Amino acid sequence: MPPSHSAVAFVRAGLEPLADGAYAAKMRSYLKTDMPMFGVRKPDQRPIHRDLVRRFAPEDRDAWEATVRALWAGPERELKYAAIAYAKAFRRRRFLSPTSVPLLEDLVRDGAWWDLVDDIAVHLAGEVVLRHREAMGPVLDRWIADDDLWIRRTALLAQLRHKEAADLPRLFRYCRRCAPDTSFWIRKAIGWSLRQQARTHPDEVRAFLADMGDGLSGLSRREASKHL
Repeated sequence: MPPSHSAVAFVRAGLEPLADGAYAAKMRSYLKTDMPMFGVRKPDQRPIHRDLVRRFAPEDRDAWEATVRALWAGPERELKYAAIAYAKAFRRRRFLSPTSVPLLEDLVRDGAWWDLVDDIAVHLAGEVVLRHREAMGPVLDRWIADDDLWIRRTALLAQLRHKEAADLPRLFRYCRRCAPDTSFWIRKAIGWSLRQQARTHPDEVRAFLADMGDGLSGLSRREASKHL
């Protein structure tokens, strides 16, 4: 059995004894999804993720991606959470780089919901952008113009944890471009990204909000102003 398949079997064996059908139904309702779920609470998933990372450390980048994709391909949502946890565990090695863009795009397009996309955007795409800003600039520019709202949301959230290292002109340009978008998920992402940058760049964010005036939705503006 390939290591990636063994990793999937390992995670499944850890989740199955903890399955809770009633909780799974509750979470499917909360997440508005028909995707199968074991119904395992997040705190109970974490020890399985830790053991997964320890037992199935990848030998190289190809093995890392193969395991991420194999976990993601599982029908249950908790396997997708395990795929993200596994990817994040090795993100500071050379495995996560601009060559990972096709993988990240596949996960975002297929995930297409906040509980999956936001973790990928902030911790995986965000890590690549932080360490490879020049190479990732054209990628972000392509993402923010994509027809898929979750790809656009990823472009808006990718710098969420960058603090002083954030490329504010790029972020402001993206927020301005997306300001007319009527999607809740885009308006929320604009506000969230600006709110986080306001912690380290309050004057710049305040000036941007003033310049945008009524061009920003009320939701985006309220979120952005929370720390100002």
